Amino acid sequence: MKIPESVRIGGVDYRIHIVPSLREGGAVLAGRIDYYNSEIKLSDTDNAGYHARRITLWHEILHGIAT
Repeated sequence: MKIPESVRIGGVDYRIHIVPSLREGGAVLAGRIDYYNSEIKLSDTDNAGYHARRITLWHEILHGIAT
């Protein structure tokens, strides 16, 4: 699966960004969905690679579906 530029969840298009660092407070995050700005951010800092980013993307999409 190629990581797309955007995904549609419940009629809303979420842009997908791979960012060099993703933190919330003192915690390092693998991914984050931002409902207000319609964005999903995936971290590139964990060096886990492409496979881990795909899993994180699915995780964030499921958050979007569940909301």
